[in-house]
Amino acid sequence: MTPGHASRWVASALLGLVITSGCNVVRMTERHLEHRYDRAQLDAKRLTKDGVTLAYQDGGAVSQATPVLLLHGFGASAIWQWPDQVEALAKTRRVIVPDLLWFGASSSDTRDFSLDAQVHAMQLLLDELELPAVDVVGVSYGGLVAHELALVEPERVRKMAFVDSPGRAFSLDEYRALCDRFEVDSAAEFLIPTDEDGVQVLLDLAYQRPPKVPAWAKRQILTGLYGDRPQEKAALVDALVDNIDDLTSRPLPAPRPTLVLWGQNDPVFPLAAGQRLAKMLDAELVVLPDARHAPNMEHPKAFNQALIGFLDRDPS
Repeated sequence: MTPGHASRWVASALLGLVITSGCNVVRMTERHLEHRYDRAQLDAKRLTKDGVTLAYQDGGAVSQATPVLLLHGFGASAIWQWPDQVEALAKTRRVIVPDLLWFGASSSDTRDFSLDAQVHAMQLLLDELELPAVDVVGVSYGGLVAHELALVEPERVRKMAFVDSPGRAFSLDEYRALCDRFEVDSAAEFLIPTDEDGVQVLLDLAYQRPPKVPAWAKRQILTGLYGDRPQEKAALVDALVDNIDDLTSRPLPAPRPTLVLWGQNDPVFPLAAGQRLAKMLDAELVVLPDARHAPNMEHPKAFNQALIGFLDRDPS
């Protein structure tokens, strides 16, 4: 089995167990993921402050290496999106993996759906953990949060890594082109599936070779992973689009070591956006071939090699 197929092999094995045992595929997989985070010595925690409730995982190795903050994209909660990276990173450094607002168990009393609200929540978390410096890695929507966090915390964010996340290199016209490609009026229509076909669309955009998932499992995925707070998640998309002109007019974060990691065949944000972002930020660009919108999940070995090499490099 090649490393790029490891995650799909695990998924297939779990599906086989579910078929024979009659268990729920989502809960069984989630338990498997929880065991992986536990083996990496991360603990599930919760922060409640200023009307914000944040669920997060925290732990890993005690070392002199700068801690890393992993920010997830749209989809399920954070635990589903970073297992291969957590296992690799936690061997040598502390790792913090929060659920962004309105994902998992995270929420806010203010019902502010802007990127700035997400950034404020991350600032609360870093303050609570008394972390003066972190390296921040964000995939898709999480990369947009990372971009704004670096702008307001210039001394705290040491290095940045963007994964298929265009930052300022994405305009309203490009958003409209994205909607045209998927034949929708809003990206929320494919980011938040409402039926089995919608689940398949997500698999197809995330993976070059998506795992084969039977209809009954898609129904469980739909309910278990996407049935929670769909209106709030749609509001996140709406707020992002409504504020896109303001976001693109803001100054760029202060220069710092930056990595742009991109799936070569990303149908959501085409490679051209990643190339523009890398040029805009004077960043190193790594393109992962045979990959779509979730290269960290589809090709974890190659992804981890590029990311850890970047994080371990002397910033000078």
